[in-house]
Amino acid sequence: MNSLLLIAMLLSSAGLERPEPRTARPEERAAIRAERAGQTGHIANAKVTRPELLDGLRPERKLIPTGEFAGSNGGQWMRDEAGGMWFGKPSKGDALQLDRQANEQAMNDIYRLAGDSFGVAVPETQLATVEGQPMFLSKKLASPIVNSAPSDAARAHFADGFVIDAWLANWDIGARHQLVVTADGRLPRIDNGGAGLFRARGDPKGDRFGATVAELTSMRNPSMVSAYSFGRLSPSEIQTQIDKFAAWYPSHAAGVAAAVDHTPLSPVLKAELRTRLQARAAWLIAHATTRVAEAQ
Repeated sequence: MNSLLLIAMLLSSAGLERPEPRTARPEERAAIRAERAGQTGHIANAKVTRPELLDGLRPERKLIPTGEFAGSNGGQWMRDEAGGMWFGKPSKGDALQLDRQANEQAMNDIYRLAGDSFGVAVPETQLATVEGQPMFLSKKLASPIVNSAPSDAARAHFADGFVIDAWLANWDIGARHQLVVTADGRLPRIDNGGAGLFRARGDPKGDRFGATVAELTSMRNPSMVSAYSFGRLSPSEIQTQIDKFAAWYPSHAAGVAAAVDHTPLSPVLKAELRTRLQARAAWLIAHATTRVAEAQ
């Protein structure tokens, strides 16, 4: 039997196929907002009026706006006291947006945990307050971005972290338009807002972010943007990454839970994210000894 078909059958037997994109149902968005309001109260006028909302955020940062804005989300470049440059995206008083940013921070912290073992790199990011407003901060990369296509070696190194991307359900990672090459030849994962509980545009994934890591197949499907980076991985390469994950996770499970707990995600979403990551890790570990032969 063709090995790629066998992997697809293995995932299908667990009850999930490829996570097709969909728009979150209004009741899903309403439930998150209602839960947020019930736990923490309302945020008014883009300013935090309840101090408990700042739990999990770093202390007030003294950053000087440069006047350089980018994107449609009100983000702007700011300079810290040491001259470092940070791009800040405000929550604009939106509790659901704060949850999205907290989810992205947790994803980045988990990527950092996996960095040395899987060769994944992410920018330095923080959730902090700037002039009393929660803001997602991303530090400018130390190595400048160069205007060139990634080398085959750089793309192969990027693909070494595929199992982490699949585990975190980072559906849009690895798209050709998203890859940036730094002067040191690396391909950092610069935008991880579509990993974990939320899609890149902010809608909750709901049950599409389930216990089965169907992304091992779906993210390599030619119809998915991620296939640009991961479509050429062989079954044996994927199996090697699964085995590596199974050896890595037990000693890092506490760190993964801490990465979630140290954010200002609402309590219900914290519990949901911890539970789903644990279940998906267990699924990968359970398949660490399942060998899929190469197609002849």
